[in-house]
Amino acid sequence: MATYLSTVPARLPARDAAQSHDRKRNLYLGVGAGLLVVLCWAGWAVATRFAVTTHLRPVDVAFLRYLLASAILSPVLFRHGLGIRQWGVRRIAVLVCGAGLPFALISATGMRFAPASDVGVRHDRDHAGVRGRSFGLARPRAI
Repeated sequence: MATYLSTVPARLPARDAAQSHDRKRNLYLGVGAGLLVVLCWAGWAVATRFAVTTHLRPVDVAFLRYLLASAILSPVLFRHGLGIRQWGVRRIAVLVCGAGLPFALISATGMRFAPASDVGVRHDRDHAGVRGRSFGLARPRAI
């Protein structure tokens, strides 16, 4: 009498534990990154609203915003360059003009007259429009 063994692969506890640990780690990293993004954008809205309603002009706030970002990202710029060849002058111009300085100035000027709670709603809607127009210029490419 022949006995047939099942062909179901045996689960190895060490490999499953490592995969479970990696999944849990990725989940915590994802949730942490999401919370950090929310904290940054909420902090930006409140800080900018406070700045423009006290003693800074919208131009000053925009200057500080780009000065800080330039200082933080300067090592990346020095290592990789501007990326004009990869992105193209037209796409860079659209991104700078649509989501760059004009966006910061218009947002900061609007925050002088609107409460910070309104900024989140307007910002998300307006920024989604800029992203949509910017992605329209992107050419599809193989990954």
